[in-house]
Amino acid sequence: MNGETTGGGIPGWASNNQGALRTNAADYTSAWTPYITQMALLVAKNQISNGGPIIMVQAENEFSQAATHNPYMQAIEDTYRANGVTIRKPGF
Repeated sequence: MNGETTGGGIPGWASNNQGALRTNAADYTSAWTPYITQMALLVAKNQISNGGPIIMVQAENEFSQAATHNPYMQAIEDTYRANGVTIRKPGF
């Protein structure tokens, strides 16, 4: 299933969760955490500061809520940081 065309940016696996998507609901968090952790590990070793080609990562896609002060977005950011990704916010 293509989350871009059929799920508004949400992959098919996420539709099996009981908790609200893009929140800190426990089942949704346990679903995205392994994926984001693995992505963060790949990004960290390939980010430009480590000699790689990756210069930017989009933490979320098609998320229209303000990311500021959002526990879900903070958890994603924290997961990237905990796995070695350097995060700079706009205006750095």
